[in-house]
Amino acid sequence: MRAGFVRTAASYNRSAEESEMQLLKNEKLMKRYKSLFDYNPHMISVLNEQGYITEVNQKLIDTIGYDATGMHFEDLLYDKKTSCAFDTFLQLKQGELIHESDVIKGKNGAPLHIHYKGIPVMVDDQCEGIFVVARDITNSKRMQMGIKKDLELASRIQRSLLCAPLNHESLRVSGSYQPASDIGGDMYVWYQIDDHRYGVLILDVMGHGISSALITMAMRSLLEPIIMRYRTPHAVMAQLNRYMYKLFTENTSTARFLTSIYVLINTRKQEMEYINAGHPPGLLLHEGESYSLDSGSPPLGLSETMTFSSVKIPYFNNSRLLLYTDGLLDYLDETSVKGAIGRMQAYFIQNDQSETEDYLNEVLQTRDFHFDHDDVTILKIDFL
Repeated sequence: MRAGFVRTAASYNRSAEESEMQLLKNEKLMKRYKSLFDYNPHMISVLNEQGYITEVNQKLIDTIGYDATGMHFEDLLYDKKTSCAFDTFLQLKQGELIHESDVIKGKNGAPLHIHYKGIPVMVDDQCEGIFVVARDITNSKRMQMGIKKDLELASRIQRSLLCAPLNHESLRVSGSYQPASDIGGDMYVWYQIDDHRYGVLILDVMGHGISSALITMAMRSLLEPIIMRYRTPHAVMAQLNRYMYKLFTENTSTARFLTSIYVLINTRKQEMEYINAGHPPGLLLHEGESYSLDSGSPPLGLSETMTFSSVKIPYFNNSRLLLYTDGLLDYLDETSVKGAIGRMQAYFIQNDQSETEDYLNEVLQTRDFHFDHDDVTILKIDFL
């Protein structure tokens, strides 16, 4: 009997020692987790199931300038009307992990932009609390807003460089432009050279976005002096090609090019001479028939010296010339260039009084317009 008692006592002592060791182990773990909580580089708070903050770390206190313990999370929100925190709180209570951004009250009530991850603590399918780990993204938000303002200004400048509609006795010229983002790589211009000659040009720099827009705006400063001085398609295209090659090929490691159509219109002879440098074909429409201004020359900027092929064609009163960029064709039909051109041709034949802006709005409404698409531009010349 005594031996059994000794064994029982020894077993009890081992259990007590194991329990003590487990307590020490748990205490070390708690200290470790407490250190991770207190000295974490991110802001951390713990919410109960009612949404009240039960614990915060020092990083959060230092960032917002006050201890939010005991406050309801909605009292931290900078603007309750625009915040999505109420919806995300309900999702967290249902056990969902949440990644979201919001604005809370920072020091002296200033807006503090945060990106946070919400982690629900679920026990038997019930939410017992929520961990929120957040980082301050205010500076990056300010940078984004600054960039957005700069792009909006650049967009206004770029649009101001597009020529205003031209209404003369012998012809009318107008155009419409929709960049894929704030700014883009399409451009069009027209100038009256003398009493009976007009130069009309449309161009499309490879790609879209900021880099293409910078090239477009740099080329824009050259267009008027080149067209007014050199006038003829061969001379104008040769000069544009030379500038494009020297400015953007010789001085950079990345080759850039642009496609373009330049049309010299002679209203006295009712004749036009054009060069198409790798651009989608223009369309000359008259009484239900069409003539295609096809490409006969390579894009500009590929080589310093290039050979261009010009074409002369007559036009008649009540004719219409359409020039556009390939972004429009992508919208009309991604699978077939011929099909896209056919749809555009049919529209303007059936709607001979339609303006380019009306047409462009109608096209863009048929599909979602987003950054992955190319810039879209169209201009028309009505011969009266």
